[in-house]
Amino acid sequence: MDIVLSTSSATQMWISNSVNFTDGAWEGYASVKSWTLEYKGDGEEHTIFAKFKDDADSESVIKYDGIIYQL
Repeated sequence: MDIVLSTSSATQMWISNSVNFTDGAWEGYASVKSWTLEYKGDGEEHTIFAKFKDDADSESVIKYDGIIYQL
């Protein structure tokens, strides 16, 4: 799945399946990112979390969005 991101000042991003960011790592900002959701079951909400950094290493608040699988 591709996720589309939009921010005006980010130079780095961290995308994760966990609100604690236990997976993934900081990487260069891109407006589109291929991502595999952690499958929790049909009809369950799946959430993707993101945070961003700018040139001054200021970190954003955590952003998130969810989808529900319907197989």
